[in-house]
Amino acid sequence: MRVFDRKEVTGMNETKGESSYKDPSNYINRELSWVLFDKRVLGEVRDKQNPLFERLKFLSITASNLDEFFMVRVASLKDMVNAGYEKKDIAGMTPLQQLEALNVATHSLVKEQYSIYNKTLLPLLLENGLRVIRRHEELTEEEGKFVDRFFEENVYPVLTPMAVDSSRPFPLIRNKSLNIGALVKKKNGEGELEFATVQVPSVLQRIVVLPEEEGKEKTVILLEEVIERNIQKLFLNYDIVCSYPFRIMRNADFSLDEDEAEDLLKEIEKQLKKRQWGQAIRLEVEDGIDKRLLAIIKAELSIGDGDIYRIDGPLDLTFLMKMYGLPGFDALKEQGYEVTILPVDHQGVVKLDALEAALRSDTILVSVMYVNNEVGAVMPVDEIGKLVHEKSPKALFHVDAIQAFGKYRIYPKKLGIDLLSVSSHKIHGPKGVGFLYINERVRVQPQILGGGQQNGMRSGTDNVPGIAGLGVAAEMVYTDFDKKIQHLYDLKQRMAEGLKELGDVTINGMPLNEGAPHIMSVTFHGVRSEVLLHTLEEFGVYISAGSACSSHKRKPSATLTAMGLSRADVESTVRISFCEENTFEEADYCLDTLKKSIPMLRRYARR
Repeated sequence: MRVFDRKEVTGMNETKGESSYKDPSNYINRELSWVLFDKRVLGEVRDKQNPLFERLKFLSITASNLDEFFMVRVASLKDMVNAGYEKKDIAGMTPLQQLEALNVATHSLVKEQYSIYNKTLLPLLLENGLRVIRRHEELTEEEGKFVDRFFEENVYPVLTPMAVDSSRPFPLIRNKSLNIGALVKKKNGEGELEFATVQVPSVLQRIVVLPEEEGKEKTVILLEEVIERNIQKLFLNYDIVCSYPFRIMRNADFSLDEDEAEDLLKEIEKQLKKRQWGQAIRLEVEDGIDKRLLAIIKAELSIGDGDIYRIDGPLDLTFLMKMYGLPGFDALKEQGYEVTILPVDHQGVVKLDALEAALRSDTILVSVMYVNNEVGAVMPVDEIGKLVHEKSPKALFHVDAIQAFGKYRIYPKKLGIDLLSVSSHKIHGPKGVGFLYINERVRVQPQILGGGQQNGMRSGTDNVPGIAGLGVAAEMVYTDFDKKIQHLYDLKQRMAEGLKELGDVTINGMPLNEGAPHIMSVTFHGVRSEVLLHTLEEFGVYISAGSACSSHKRKPSATLTAMGLSRADVESTVRISFCEENTFEEADYCLDTLKKSIPMLRRYARR
């Protein structure tokens, strides 16, 4: 052991500690970290657990993010380089070094985007009934006729084709606009090749849906392919030598001097308009573009080779966000699971024969309440577990033990339970806390990504006081367990005997000694449950309705309805719950209050 005096410690902080803060190797460049972030979004595209159309949305997001990144962050770095600014950032990189590193990183990102799109998403879309026409040459004869007619009726009227020659200068190519560039030659064969271009109109939907044929998949084609197929119709005096789509990104970074601006809003509007003709900083072209055509575009835009992105697929993947809106693919927008809700018998217990019939080889999950929260019916969890693992060995068996924990001794492995959920407040622990038992053979995916705490299963800071409170409550609830449970059954029996004296009362569910010890479902025929609840509240007695209610809407209880109760009886059913702290005196007080209230409420009930 070594003891440091104040002088030594201070010196250490000033030298070793401080120097570590200034070491560039301890930092990641801000711009490069953004690329890493977009790659993490791209990870959601790769994730097979995400619905297919959700993966399309994530890919669209990466494309949109990249556009904004170039227009602002990359543009800002280019401004610094042009101004001769050479100061290093905290990661030790000059603006020029940052641009060079970003060039490598963004090209790699774009390559990943299109690799996933071409090799993964397109085949999956086709498997699921959506055919995306990559090139107009793939169209059948009938499809081609439709596309040509669609062009003439809908597209041609809004196009503005432009040819460039000595009398017509190179046109302004607007920021983020999708264009088709072409090399053309006069039909008489005279003269040199000329450049021509037409902007793909943003006023039209980029995704064109073709007429569906019965028994075949839905087919779509992109608007630029429709235009390229018919581009000859735009330049009647020319022969089309070649045509390819291209897209540019311009410097959209701007500075605003608020103190010098007379009207801040007008100044912002002016600066935003300038975005359309800022310096070209990125050029996207279709892979395989004619070298002569590329040379013209490159020269006119004054863009370097490193800023050219050769794309193997459709330019501007943000159109995939619109793909999500296509009708008829709802199953691909959700997880795509089929959910079977099983019936129950007149006691509220799940029917095992119905479960057996529902189980399939591709069943992935069976979830059941250990104790029904409305009527106290106890499910045959052990039988269900055996049935699940025999009929559907790949399925997981989840048990909702929120009403059962603390009322039954639960041994998950013995019962064949894979997942078991428990809530703290049901055992008098802190609210907002619970736990999930997970069998070691089960692998679950984290639902909240971030810090990666608890072996990557969660992010954020734990509710430590709540968890500690849950632990204490769990220990207390199983202390003197048998005595507490017997007390609950005694309370339940006392209440049942008293209710018999009221007349026209039905206790629903399983026999008293077979159902849950702490729950009673009672129908007071001829008395609406909501009215009874409010009446009892006046006397300090609190029970709950047996059906789900909200402020302006009332839905009959699914459980009670499945048990065969009529609508009138469902609306007259309440739940009476007990805990180990309740006394016989409290039970008697509740009964006395009911004996006074029920005859009065029945007398004034609407007939």
